[in-house]
Amino acid sequence: MNVQYQQDYVPNTLNSMNMDRCSYLPCFPFVRSTNNATRSLLLANVPIVSLSIQDLYRRYALNQDGPFISSVMAHEIHSYFYNLSENYFQQFKERLKVNVAILDFNLYRFQKILERYQSLQHLFDSYLTLVNRNNENYEVKNLDFHELRIGLEFFLQIDVDVFYMKTCMFRGAMPQSFDEGLFCKADYPLIRYSFLPCCQPQCPLCQRSNVIASSSSSSSSSSSNTAPTSYVVEFNTYHSHRFQNGYTTILNCPATCQTKNIIYTVTCCCGNYEYIGSTSSNLSETIESIRETSNRFISETLLCASSSSSIHDIIVNNNQDDFVSLDVNEKFRLYQHFIHCPQAIQLFLHQNLQYHAIIPIIIEQALINDRNYSTETTIQLDNSMEIWFQHLPIPPNGYRFCKRQHQQQYKFFKSLEKKIETNQKLYTPVDIYHVSIIAVLPEQCSTLLRQVIACLFSTHAETKLNRFNLCMMNIEHRFGPPHHSLWCQNIVRPTDEQIENSIRTVVCQ
Repeated sequence: MNVQYQQDYVPNTLNSMNMDRCSYLPCFPFVRSTNNATRSLLLANVPIVSLSIQDLYRRYALNQDGPFISSVMAHEIHSYFYNLSENYFQQFKERLKVNVAILDFNLYRFQKILERYQSLQHLFDSYLTLVNRNNENYEVKNLDFHELRIGLEFFLQIDVDVFYMKTCMFRGAMPQSFDEGLFCKADYPLIRYSFLPCCQPQCPLCQRSNVIASSSSSSSSSSSNTAPTSYVVEFNTYHSHRFQNGYTTILNCPATCQTKNIIYTVTCCCGNYEYIGSTSSNLSETIESIRETSNRFISETLLCASSSSSIHDIIVNNNQDDFVSLDVNEKFRLYQHFIHCPQAIQLFLHQNLQYHAIIPIIIEQALINDRNYSTETTIQLDNSMEIWFQHLPIPPNGYRFCKRQHQQQYKFFKSLEKKIETNQKLYTPVDIYHVSIIAVLPEQCSTLLRQVIACLFSTHAETKLNRFNLCMMNIEHRFGPPHHSLWCQNIVRPTDEQIENSIRTVVCQ
């Protein structure tokens, strides 16, 4: 769909490539025959000082026609729809201080977004075989009036450049000003709420908040294997988040890592790829699950590269419970990115030095290493060892294994067999991302409402690691595969002595 909108206010995050986002933004009412170029975005989070005279006229002076029977005639003619509007949206209209026609028009748009989201969700679930492929019919779910009102309040304030829910009145949030309503006045959006640690002794996110995740700078130094550190999660007093495309979200409620019913974002340590998710649980539990799954996939991909080159194979052959399968399905591109991202793999290797034995190196360095390696012994492979060596990662063009690595691989695989015999984990998990909460929903909230709001965010933040967004049925057509470089490129390698000491340590554990 090629939709063009002309606004006096010039959005920062719209360009010729993503104008179809406007179909999923709140608008002033327009008749169906209105030309696309003359449709006007609501711009609820743009302050007065940034608006033109025409923008201000639409916001404050233009009299929008109301829906159904006009209020003048409401006491003379019985109207079910008018009573419905009064019962469910009258106080809402007064709190937002907008014409009921704006609510009515955008409620219709939000309802269409609900339908489109469910259609896309069903399509992708079917594709990954988690829903019966032959079941073409699915039931479109509806939100009750209470949740429709909550969803509409979010939708109206997911603006073109900024999410700023200034009217939020749940979980301890209060409007900045009771005379402001939906539209920003003179002031720019104000960051008012905090994302703070829960400080519970057993919270893994609080424990690791000051410890890890490195960025790409770890790959720029070849003289040290010390990974620079930054925060997995940055707790701060006033919280907002800026995505790669410039879209900004401002937290709508106070939150901690134990707050439930949230929308969160995961940014890979490389800084180039983002994912938006939602959960009925809290951030601490959710990130712990992502941590375990992403590390397991990196380990399994390195150890079984020639037989399991795609997470799709892992998902299709997944013998675990449905919840785990659905979770992996939802984060399909996120995990695909982690197993191909050199910076993420570098972080994994920093905590698991023994895995360097199966990371190919550039041919020039391998030739130098072979010339300097004088102690060469013949490796005797039994059946189990042959299987391990058959599944070694296939070196990309320009890379290979050196002779000493083959010796290390033999010792490494022997150590793995001992771990498997004693049911020990084959790796030490590590955080390979930065995480943040971008929005909080009410304590009682349906899965559908939470997921469709998250999809709206991923649509406007244009995150590359979500499976789809409202604009794109196949996100790969726009952003390409969920990785962009050789998986072993610029990997910082420790000394051979460090790798071999790590393998010996694993054997002794």
